[in-house]
Amino acid sequence: MPTLATDAADSLTRELGGLPVEVTSFVGRREAAAGVKHALARSRLVTLTGVGGVGKSRLALRVGRNLRRAFTDGVCWVDLAKLQNPGMVDRAVAAALGLRDQSARTYETVLAHYLADKTILVILDNCEHVLGPSASLCATLLSTAPGLRVLATSREPLGIEGEHIWPVAPLSLSEVAESARGIDEPTRSEHGSSALSGADRSVVSTYSEAVQLFEDRARSVLPGFVVDRTSERVVSRLCQRLDGVPLAIELGRVPWIFMGGGRVVHRCV
Repeated sequence: MPTLATDAADSLTRELGGLPVEVTSFVGRREAAAGVKHALARSRLVTLTGVGGVGKSRLALRVGRNLRRAFTDGVCWVDLAKLQNPGMVDRAVAAALGLRDQSARTYETVLAHYLADKTILVILDNCEHVLGPSASLCATLLSTAPGLRVLATSREPLGIEGEHIWPVAPLSLSEVAESARGIDEPTRSEHGSSALSGADRSVVSTYSEAVQLFEDRARSVLPGFVVDRTSERVVSRLCQRLDGVPLAIELGRVPWIFMGGGRVVHRCV
């Protein structure tokens, strides 16, 4: 008689959310996160699309965390980034769910049987290099598991019926970033930029998402770092040169701090 076992450790992970641990804070994208959540309420398949590094995976992770209580059988994260064999997508999903089948059934059949009566969100991360198999598996499972919702991330849509495509845009760039054009070097105050006056703090709250991300990640390299009236202009220009792409901003924070903001902005041209 075929049996289906669930790995105890993986089961515990699912009870805790089945999601990767967030090691950095989530900055901005509140409207996007709310929008994707509403899209999942209307459509059973939502695909976050966009260029590499724009933040598709991080947005999907945040949405998954926000929706954990909405799905009685949890949220399952499936990382497809390192999958070498396109024919292993169904096995990767089964592994993420903690399923071990001891019969001769295909993994697609195993998944369809297991998910048939579940209310669950499955997040398929990085589908672009296994697009065909991912699309085929989603089409099969969504047709057999009425309580299943799928949130996928990919550089291009899966292209199946019922898919809701959500383009992920770069982080917002403030009006200050536009006015920062032509500014080459920041004017440094006598005591540096580590302290903010009350007036400056009111300005910080209006910074763009891109500048907020830069400031947050810069603190991991230089504790106590803040963006003030002086440094905000050149940081905004740097973020503008990087098109507001989160990964580029995170990679750019270190040379900016240690080499000088103005020079790095020139190198981004």
